[in-house]
Amino acid sequence: MSAVDHAQVVIVGAGPVGLTLANLLGLAGIETLLIERNPGTVPEPRAIALDGESLRTLQAVGLAETVTATLREGFIADYVNGEGTQLFVTDLNPRPYGFCLQNSFDQPTLEQQLLAGLARFPNVTVLFETELEAFSEDATGVTASIVTQSDASRAMSCNYLIGCDGGRSTVRQQLEIEMAGDRLPQHWLVVDTIDHCLGEEPQCRFYCDPARPAMTMIRPRSERRWEWMLLEGEDTDAMLTDAAIRALLAPHTRAEEVEIYRKAVYGFSAVVAEQFSRGRVFLAGDAAHMTPPFAGQGLNAGVRDVRNLSWKLVAVLRDGFPESLLDTYQLERHDAAQDIVNLAVALGE
Repeated sequence: MSAVDHAQVVIVGAGPVGLTLANLLGLAGIETLLIERNPGTVPEPRAIALDGESLRTLQAVGLAETVTATLREGFIADYVNGEGTQLFVTDLNPRPYGFCLQNSFDQPTLEQQLLAGLARFPNVTVLFETELEAFSEDATGVTASIVTQSDASRAMSCNYLIGCDGGRSTVRQQLEIEMAGDRLPQHWLVVDTIDHCLGEEPQCRFYCDPARPAMTMIRPRSERRWEWMLLEGEDTDAMLTDAAIRALLAPHTRAEEVEIYRKAVYGFSAVVAEQFSRGRVFLAGDAAHMTPPFAGQGLNAGVRDVRNLSWKLVAVLRDGFPESLLDTYQLERHDAAQDIVNLAVALGE
């Protein structure tokens, strides 16, 4: 699709969820346009856990071998209290889906792999630095106004529009769909490091310490994710200094030898959109639901969304199934996403 005026599906947002959907539709021969307002895929890691079910989806589009070559397959997670006593252990190495139950990965690497996968499909076009302005719908399709990197406004028609554009989704806001749930009161300091001192143990540990809850998880290439809950009254800027971070690392490793390459403070939300679709427009991933990270299911729930939605879009667009099939997306994904959010909140508590 060199000059795109019409596509069967337009996807807004080229994160892991949008890129996965584009690969699923590309494989099925659906004319697809994927737009992303940023100049490229993300340069920093955000999500770090990819489960076996998501890898089955990537296997379906022929990318499982590529992805598993760069991730860490399986690990053991344990939970310890403030005295260091182990409370319980979860073994995530079993392979009921053919892949380990949970795996750690590097998000920038995964996104590049998914983007490269789209080069296989002449029916998929990707436009970076391109933003959705507005859209309207009639009985035959959706017309979207998009702005390209040259600030040129362009009308784009499609059969279906899919919002994979994150927690502040433009698509969801224009649909005026509300998110139900809560923004959790805690803020967390999230740090990514390269640590050759600590080794592989612990592989994944949750510190259930009322004095300061925390977690760590090993990632590929001697990288490690650390998260600490900020306490009431702590200054965010002060906690983001390398000195403060090294003080938090000191009980666990030789902190002065650790490379800190990313640090941020996040607040977590536990919210689900009241509707996952309206007419010919659908929401997936963080645009539809946002979960705390304690179950490692934020990204994976989004992959489940598009695995569910993609085969239904293909059945309607290519195989002549009635459009009413698409109504089952809300039925099958809304409550399942809510269950994942509830689980994550319970684990966090």
